[in-house]
Amino acid sequence: MDEKTIEHFEAACRLALEERRAAQELRLKEAELELRNRELGLKEKELLEARWRNPIFLAIVAATISLLSNVVVTYLQSRQTQAIERSRSQSNLILEAIKTGDPRKAATNLAFFKDLGFLDVPDQKLAKYLANPEDIPVLPSPSPYPEDSGTFKVVDKETLQPIVGAHVTIP
Repeated sequence: MDEKTIEHFEAACRLALEERRAAQELRLKEAELELRNRELGLKEKELLEARWRNPIFLAIVAATISLLSNVVVTYLQSRQTQAIERSRSQSNLILEAIKTGDPRKAATNLAFFKDLGFLDVPDQKLAKYLANPEDIPVLPSPSPYPEDSGTFKVVDKETLQPIVGAHVTIP
């Protein structure tokens, strides 16, 4: 073997050795890259899971749920209160309408309030009473005298002057 062949052989061996080293280094880098990718995937998964377990995030979610439930409850209570107040005002309006002492006048008042939309009484129920005004219960008309507050005044029969300090006992 001549010297040139030996040099070629040595160069080929060095080249083969470098190729093996490069291949091993490439496999090592690929394995390292795969390991880093797995670590990155695990860290991303941990971050996603940690977000759901983060106390601040949980507090924000709880506060949001609480706020929304309070809004809903307040809305429902407001609607209920409005319905109760409307029912109460209609009841008071009906009471005022029948404080005439006259069933026909009470029927006229009720029909008037119904026409204005102040009463939510079904038409067939009101029509039944309007057809027979005598069936409408009435209350006595309030006293035309403002000083009469539901108390009795005792007056002298002859002079019609009030008797001061007089009391009436009803058995």
